[in-house]
Amino acid sequence: MATTFYTGTFRFSPPKPFLIGLLSSTGHAKDIIGITGQNLDYVNTVFLENDICEFQKVSQNNLSFTVPDNPNTGYVEITNQTF
Repeated sequence: MATTFYTGTFRFSPPKPFLIGLLSSTGHAKDIIGITGQNLDYVNTVFLENDICEFQKVSQNNLSFTVPDNPNTGYVEITNQTF
């Protein structure tokens, strides 16, 4: 009886983060703003418009980010790391 071996690549794809809301819709440079959402475990970048923000994971469904210097009015975007 012949033995068959299979090889392949496994790629983990974390669930897409989903932003539910911001704890404040306004802020100034250096303010800390909370984010609520789902699947935030693997978030690796938070953007305010096109600016990358410093952030901290508070829990699976909560993050906080610091408004950057010279902030622009715009959308908040969160992205996942890829494996």
